[in-house]
Amino acid sequence: MSQASEAGHTPLTVRLDWTSYLLVAILFGPVAVIVLLATAKHPAVWPWLAIALVLLVSVLIWLRAFRVEVSADRLIVRTLWSVQQVPLSSIGRMSMDVGWSRRGGGLFRLAVGDHGGRELLTVNMKPFSKHDLVRIVQAITAISPSVEMDEVIRELSQGQLGALNRTVMQAAWEVVLWLLAAGIFLGVVHGLLRLHGILH
Repeated sequence: MSQASEAGHTPLTVRLDWTSYLLVAILFGPVAVIVLLATAKHPAVWPWLAIALVLLVSVLIWLRAFRVEVSADRLIVRTLWSVQQVPLSSIGRMSMDVGWSRRGGGLFRLAVGDHGGRELLTVNMKPFSKHDLVRIVQAITAISPSVEMDEVIRELSQGQLGALNRTVMQAAWEVVLWLLAAGIFLGVVHGLLRLHGILH
């Protein structure tokens, strides 16, 4: 959720979208219920319940601490463990990277670079809503309008989501095709192994 005035005005503080908390509930909820039921029948397994609760609380605290701030002169990314700051005056370009990256950073990344092309900061934007992403980009470009932008960032600065949605859909199809190719490859390998009597 966002805490700010109209889009493009600073200061701006953006916290994770509610869907991130929903995802945690979906992932941890069934495990917590299973462990709770097991503890009710077998009190000796209570340490597992304690571990599950500690993990759940830790993840929620981490989610709560993760936020992006745009002040009058800085872009700030806060997590539970670190604070990264970039002066807005040093930002020369911004781009939206979608897809897998060896360096990590999530499937949906805001890449911020300086005027010489050096990367200053990469922000995982997947946990945030698209509306909040628009507000972050607009807040930065309102102060630094000369920032070089790719097509996605340029449309976001205008409050439009078309290029972003197309890029996300393209990346999703690439993931589906890779999974399909992997499934076919594994099926062929399994068939060959069975054909040669290695598997029964």
